[in-house]
Amino acid sequence: MSEVEANADEETDPRDERYRFEPNSIPAASVLLDEVFRDPLDGWRGWAIAHQIARTREMDIDGKTLRQVGLIASRRIVVEARRPISASLSVEQLTPHPGDDAIPDQIILLWRTLVHTTTVPGALARLNDLLFVHRSGRVTHQGEVAVVNYLRSIRTARDSEITPYCVRAWTLARQLRSASLEDEVRDEIQSRVTVAVVAPEPPPLGRLIPLFEVLVTPPRARELTAVEKDFVSETLEEYAETTSTGSTATIIASLRRRVLGVNPEPRLLSGIHTEEVQGHFRWAAASTTPVVRQLRLEDTARVATQRGLPSLASEAAREMQSIDPESLNFERVSHQESIPIDIPESLLEPYTAFLGWQGAMAHFCKDPVAPSGDYDQHLELAIENRSALDDLFPTAIFSADSLPKATFRTQDERDLEKVVLASRVSAEFWGRIQVEALRRIRDHYDAPDLRDLSDFFIEHGAPNARTAQSLAKGFRHFWNNDFESAVAVVMPKIEASARSILRALDVGIYQVQTSRSPGEYPPLYVLIEKLSEHALDRNWAWFLKWLLTGPMGMNLRNEYAHGFIGNLDPTYTALVLRAGVLLATASANNTEFTSAVSLQVEENATKRSEIAYAAEFASLLQQEWEAWAKKLEHR
Repeated sequence: MSEVEANADEETDPRDERYRFEPNSIPAASVLLDEVFRDPLDGWRGWAIAHQIARTREMDIDGKTLRQVGLIASRRIVVEARRPISASLSVEQLTPHPGDDAIPDQIILLWRTLVHTTTVPGALARLNDLLFVHRSGRVTHQGEVAVVNYLRSIRTARDSEITPYCVRAWTLARQLRSASLEDEVRDEIQSRVTVAVVAPEPPPLGRLIPLFEVLVTPPRARELTAVEKDFVSETLEEYAETTSTGSTATIIASLRRRVLGVNPEPRLLSGIHTEEVQGHFRWAAASTTPVVRQLRLEDTARVATQRGLPSLASEAAREMQSIDPESLNFERVSHQESIPIDIPESLLEPYTAFLGWQGAMAHFCKDPVAPSGDYDQHLELAIENRSALDDLFPTAIFSADSLPKATFRTQDERDLEKVVLASRVSAEFWGRIQVEALRRIRDHYDAPDLRDLSDFFIEHGAPNARTAQSLAKGFRHFWNNDFESAVAVVMPKIEASARSILRALDVGIYQVQTSRSPGEYPPLYVLIEKLSEHALDRNWAWFLKWLLTGPMGMNLRNEYAHGFIGNLDPTYTALVLRAGVLLATASANNTEFTSAVSLQVEENATKRSEIAYAAEFASLLQQEWEAWAKKLEHR
């Protein structure tokens, strides 16, 4: 800890006692305030400096007045990055007690007295600014004096200190609606920027950005002159050609576009866009690791697309694709927990308790538990387990070939990411149960042939023989350990069954042709959304979204269709079969048998007659499931 910080910490905090104006302390307070502001400063450093000077010089000043001088010196100028940019004087903790709204008259009397006894520009600027903010005395005069003294301080300040003073002086001038003061501040800012950019060691661009924000903002009383526009454009162009940080390149481009105005010349605008994207390319090239380079190239491609530069977006995508997935050094982090054997065996025992394979298959098809679990419960747990680290390290999802797909940035997206993870854990557990269940059906009863299995699905709600036969083929392929073929024949029937249900519910889903696109049905994600609105249980709808669509879920439908999945895991194959059976047996073309688990049809007699339940069959299965559920609950 520095000596200054140590001295500040040693002071007691007398905020419990109200300050009383003491005229005898004014001479010492004036000298102290002048010494504190001899060099421009901003923030709580002023508190420590004031107390250090008072101690080292053994100044005759009482503790309450010393505290007030420290509070005056420690006010921070807050530069607010909004449009137009502005700066405000922080006034927290100026009141004697937390929560007080008004500054006591005794403190304001101290400020008004010190205004007439201090001489250093920084001190005069601070005191007049405080009086202006609190509307005490001749407000306009105090604001003008504050601006003038801020400018006097700027002329003697180090580059690191000028930005808050400049922006505060400009903000005050605009609040006073003084065109002459505003122009004077702008001239001083332009002069300091000119000196800074040609200095042997120019200040970081981040310190100059707020000053450029001021220069590109037209004054209240006029438009920007051609000379002002040229100065800003030429200076920013030099930075744009050399900056190697993507975010800085975007800020510079935004400032340059504001200089061009509302009707820019297309050639100039395109040049600004191109230099912005080139800055992002330099940022990506400066990456120290392949994974960082990939993420920066993703930003580059996104910016190029937003700016209407498809060739540069394609170049960024090409560079992303050229990164060797092995060089990304992704590591799979996994965790395993053992569970008592009676839990899975309790779930699997019913599959071998029937007289024939038909009962076991019906038990599989009518399982009421959505494999991905209870969506609302997952979301509740995600909200309860929010962490500050989530904001610092947002999760990114990568495709099968290690290219970034999505990043969870907002709080809702981060909650959804946790729901997705919980759903995956649940679905993989139930998927393994289903894999073992199907294998036990095959081994215990002998796998039924294709014709018998097709007839079974026809009897249990399949809308037509083609769908029934595809489902039967899928299960036969699974039993033959040909998981790729099982998914290949079942996946298209999922989408077809979803369309069939929505048409039976009289939901308009067909997208008519337009001048630019032919008529067609919407994609699977939209169909699932419609099913969720009109018929499908929330948890089953989420299971289908999570399993089949993206980018948040497993996205198996697109991953498989586009050739990104080869050797499929039997667990996910079983989940695909379960999804296929869910929708195929809920189709409305067959009114004798249908699924008893997922459809919650709206209160409409016509719709209910279109999708009728096989009451007797479903009731028997439900009773059997409830019996096993009680056993599980007991265990």
